Amino acid sequence: MIVTYSPDGQDEPQVWQWDPDRVMAAEAMVIERKAECRWDEFKEHVKFGSITHRQVLLWHLLKHDHPTLKLQDVTFRAGELEVEMDAAELRDLQDNVERADTMEENQRAKVLAAIDLQLTKIEAKAVLAEGKAPSSDGTSATG
Repeated sequence: MIVTYSPDGQDEPQVWQWDPDRVMAAEAMVIERKAECRWDEFKEHVKFGSITHRQVLLWHLLKHDHPTLKLQDVTFRAGELEVEMDAAELRDLQDNVERADTMEENQRAKVLAAIDLQLTKIEAKAVLAEGKAPSSDGTSATG
């Protein structure tokens, strides 16, 4: 997942490539307690837009640079935090949609077009970012 935090007044957003499968078990257990749900549920809640669970995720990511940060201190406007599938997740979804035998062809075409659009956006961002130096804000934070 690509997590982008763009708080008001900050010139550059903070961007993380977050892979929930690479989170250490001890950290996942803390997240489960804070989110009050199982790990698999947490991942789904984050993916599908739960602001409560996205707050826990942002806290988890920010804690790497600010170890004493408390969950209740993580406040943000809903529009300041964006969570998107990364290219690998989109390609997996694309494969699943292409193989789905329960989907009508016109619906499949619409879904595949939407996935293609997202992949194009991600690739365009990557091309723009190629000329920039790597960020020091945890862009590869997975844990």
